[in-house]
Amino acid sequence: MKVVFLDIDGVLNRGLGKRDPVLVGYLNEITFKSGAMIVVHSSWRYGHPLWRLQAMLRAEGVRGPVYDVCPVPRDVAVKDGHFLVGESGWSVFRGAIKSQDERCIAIQRWLDEHAVESYVILDDSGALGHFVGTRNFVQTRSSVGLTPEHVRVELLVLG
Repeated sequence: MKVVFLDIDGVLNRGLGKRDPVLVGYLNEITFKSGAMIVVHSSWRYGHPLWRLQAMLRAEGVRGPVYDVCPVPRDVAVKDGHFLVGESGWSVFRGAIKSQDERCIAIQRWLDEHAVESYVILDDSGALGHFVGTRNFVQTRSSVGLTPEHVRVELLVLG
């Protein structure tokens, strides 16, 4: 299986505004040419079940299969930009963890539980732990989103 781990804001839009059809088109090109499935790791997965994210992304023009979402800690609350994880959450963390740390753990957990041939992570954050600096991590600029250059890089990684 080939996978595109998708953050939404700063990848499919510029900042926090409406999804940009041109940027959505770049994602569609990646999934169409590579045959990759989409796994959402965006904070949108909090409070939005998979079926709702699938419908939302489809309505905004995403044509690739939205296959899954990354796992979410069971006891989690957000305060002052940090995730507060309780005892039943990620076993390696207690107390406050930053959003990017939570995403890194969630992506790794998803990878550990699935047979993945190749993958790319699309995110506008540069703080995704051990993924940063690898060929699997493609960082966008939140004010720009996906670009044609990102498409070329991702297609090379996905094969």
